[in-house]
Amino acid sequence: DPKFIANKLNYFEVKAGPTELRLTVPSHQISDKLVEELKALLSQHPGDTTVFLHLGKQVVQLPNNFRVDTNNGLAGELRVLLGPEAVLACPPTTFSDHHVGSYLN
Repeated sequence: DPKFIANKLNYFEVKAGPTELRLTVPSHQISDKLVEELKALLSQHPGDTTVFLHLGKQVVQLPNNFRVDTNNGLAGELRVLLGPEAVLACPPTTFSDHHVGSYLN
């Protein structure tokens, strides 16, 4: 009978949930107050999910210090702040029109 002897085992963790969070904000809605509220809200939910901000035709990837945990009620809070249609969590996608930005710096 064949036998398998492992000399190394790797543990793979499957993460549930999206790896990207996309927020759509009409450019006319952006204000200093909204930016500050968004920064504060994202900072309260640190995690591994990359955040993209859609501002009209421009897409900005937020810096890594604004990565979030989407499994703890963040989406609901974002919908209250930005509106019910503003929040879209999705699987990773390659976009050629996004910029790694410092919009919230």
